Amino acid sequence: MKFFNKALPALLLSCLLLLILAPPACARALLGVSFSQGTGQASVQNRDLAKQIDRAFGDKVAVHSYSSKTTLLSMLMKFNKLDAALISQETYDQQPKGSLIALATLQISNESEQAQIVLAARVNLSSSLREQLVQGYQELLLSTNGLDFLEQYATSTEAL
Repeated sequence: MKFFNKALPALLLSCLLLLILAPPACARALLGVSFSQGTGQASVQNRDLAKQIDRAFGDKVAVHSYSSKTTLLSMLMKFNKLDAALISQETYDQQPKGSLIALATLQISNESEQAQIVLAARVNLSSSLREQLVQGYQELLLSTNGLDFLEQYATSTEAL
């Protein structure tokens, strides 16, 4: 019993010290992208592109792919299952004023096409998650193929 009486306070103090020193768990921000239901090769390319964007965003952001823009917007604004989405400027402009916040925009121009995509977040998103999304977006832009991935995504007309 004497050993138990001496060991218990030391054990409790050790546990308390470990809890204080342990880093807090970082929540990952959830980003949505939308691709139309393609058949065969197009469907495989869309899945590959979503995986590449997910990898390029890094550990701070998880990318979820949806088969329609309507589902993506519902998950973002109605059900709050997503923190943000990559959508076209046109889609962003069609949403009710004040329902989304534009964290970043990107203008894509090449010889044949022009597109503008918006990293749009829901209004009630915490500032720390907004920061994670913007950092992940910047990492994506600075990554080796990140801009190419975004260009592919933006110029696929059914994607947004």
